[in-house]
Amino acid sequence: MLAVGLWNVACKYIERSVAVAVGIGLLGLAAAAPFWVIQPEYQTPTLAKWQAWTLPHRSDATFGDKIRLLGYRAESTESSEQLVVNMTLYWQAIRHPELDYSAFVHAFDESGELVAQSDVGLGSDRGYPSSAWWAEDIVPSQHTLMLPLDAATKVAEIRVGVYFWADQSRLPVVEGGVPVSDFVTLEEPMRTKGN
Repeated sequence: MLAVGLWNVACKYIERSVAVAVGIGLLGLAAAAPFWVIQPEYQTPTLAKWQAWTLPHRSDATFGDKIRLLGYRAESTESSEQLVVNMTLYWQAIRHPELDYSAFVHAFDESGELVAQSDVGLGSDRGYPSSAWWAEDIVPSQHTLMLPLDAATKVAEIRVGVYFWADQSRLPVVEGGVPVSDFVTLEEPMRTKGN
């Protein structure tokens, strides 16, 4: 409509080619707006269920009857000074969690000493905290463990748990239908991908 109005005004004061160019520009802007402006605001922060089927490491650990760990991916990169382990954990809401939970990943050496850790608010990197999740939502969390090379060779256990950040209370874990603790132990994801 703006282009039609400009066309009528343009006939009197400016060349029609200018009005046509403005009209085409406005039409292009109107066609692009749904993709550039509107669509990014409505993208879902959750993953499709099929994406969980492709996980190399699967899990069936349930945290407090609220959140399930479906599995994880891990990639390690070694430099001359340290080993960097990037882990993506895939979480699924069993039912709507009422609170904003965080997840921890702790690496322990053979003596039981904590050598690296990563704590992340579930869904915080996507602007979708766990209190906004609905049943069946699948949301990943990214964790990075930075280990000195001498400590990396001594990592004996990787533990993952979920806790409420305000009071640090951990959710109890059930694995394979059996209560285990307030964390789950993962296979050691310390394989080196590249230098």
